[in-house]
Amino acid sequence: MSSRSAPQLVEVIRQQLGLQLSPPRWQWFTKAIDTMTESDSPLTTWEQASTSAIHHIGKAPFSAKLALPTTTVLSAPKKPQAWTPQHWHCTDAVRILLCHAAQQAAGCEEDKQGDTLLAGYKRGDENERAALIKGLQLLDPKGKNAALAIEACRINSLNLFTAIALFNPYPAIFFSQDAFNQLVIKSLFQGLNISFIYGLEARRNHNLSIMALRYIEERLDANRPVPDSIWLAIDCLNMTERCQRLFDSIIGDDTHHALMTAKQALQQSQCEQQCRDETFEASH
Repeated sequence: MSSRSAPQLVEVIRQQLGLQLSPPRWQWFTKAIDTMTESDSPLTTWEQASTSAIHHIGKAPFSAKLALPTTTVLSAPKKPQAWTPQHWHCTDAVRILLCHAAQQAAGCEEDKQGDTLLAGYKRGDENERAALIKGLQLLDPKGKNAALAIEACRINSLNLFTAIALFNPYPAIFFSQDAFNQLVIKSLFQGLNISFIYGLEARRNHNLSIMALRYIEERLDANRPVPDSIWLAIDCLNMTERCQRLFDSIIGDDTHHALMTAKQALQQSQCEQQCRDETFEASH
């Protein structure tokens, strides 16, 4: 799928909903969008529609494979990955499109659209907030409300945290290095598989490697298992001498994790070689 602008992504999601919703549910959705567009108070209309969406749409999984606009694609030693929102329900997709319609009804100015997003987030319950967090790449395509996403990382709610951490391109594109590193480490603390963090390979850095190695050390000292996916957070090819010593002392005779590390190092090497090959071909 070719890269698309945010409005085109909204249309793709709308088309997918049309394929996945039953006729009565699709009729309710389209009527809610029309009402939103014509409303003099779009935020109030969004609140009413969002609250009742779960009863009219349900929790059927939403399936789509999206391509981000070229202006937001991360530079990485491999081709840009598609955005596949695997943890969305159809109700999530509906709530996101309803909020987008409310933003458009509020006006063209980015500040007004951002205010609509923030107000909707504050008014919503936890599931409504999680839906908006999942759709931030559409609702805030320039990252003006990154503080909202960072707040979701700090709230003691696994529902909200997974909404921003997993299958979500927003953190990889708009988070600072420190904020992104904290998201990865907290994901490990929460027992989440960090292979589902969008853009992790592109955002991996030396500080994250050190943090991940220290987490491994803490787990081993406590006689607790080390997450298999943690090696995705470690730059196995470019460790400093100090980092390498810590790494060697942790691995020891652990055959399983030594194999996992070797596999990750091989994948990183292959990705870097692919990047070099593509750069050479482009220059000739």
